[in-house]
Amino acid sequence: MADDIQFSDVASSALTMLAIGSGYIGSLCLFLGGLATFFPVPFIGQIGYLTGPTGSGFLYILCAGLSVYITYSGRFFLLYLTGGIAAVIAAFDILNATRLGYVIQMALGGGMSAGPGVAQDPIVAGMMQEAGFSIPTGWIILAAGIFILMITPNLASQKPEDSRPLAEKSATSRDVILDNRMKELDNLIMIYERGHITKDEFHQLKQEIMGKK
Repeated sequence: MADDIQFSDVASSALTMLAIGSGYIGSLCLFLGGLATFFPVPFIGQIGYLTGPTGSGFLYILCAGLSVYITYSGRFFLLYLTGGIAAVIAAFDILNATRLGYVIQMALGGGMSAGPGVAQDPIVAGMMQEAGFSIPTGWIILAAGIFILMITPNLASQKPEDSRPLAEKSATSRDVILDNRMKELDNLIMIYERGHITKDEFHQLKQEIMGKK
């Protein structure tokens, strides 16, 4: 019966569907980011490395596939694992296989500027001469996939608030009031039957109980 459907059940189903959609979207972003490490993807482009693809793309795609299966099976907490692994791989790639990571390592090693008789590193010089810095779309998509996968378990664990309609809540309060009145009437009848009050007092007290709001 449609009237028997609880609003909390509907809200819980909506949260589950949101988590499922989030898991699939995160997996898709991770998959596209993995492909972008090998060749240009339409509307996304290609993730550039200093020495060409590192092979990490296979790991991103593997994590994406596992995330799809995890989402399908409903074990959303395991997305922390696939998202975390992808995040570690991405951090390693950025630090060790990109121009930005190279510059960071040079800065930490004190090799940002040319010394006496030593020419500045060409990669560092190229980065320093660029007017601005922009993050390739491929990296953004990859980061978005990792972020979505990491928040999906939290979405799945959310508990819906009590969203019953006001009429249903009022009905519950009314039931409590009626139940209390019935208990008072039972006590009043017991007192009357034991002869502790007269018939007129009984009717008067009965009217007072029934007239309560």
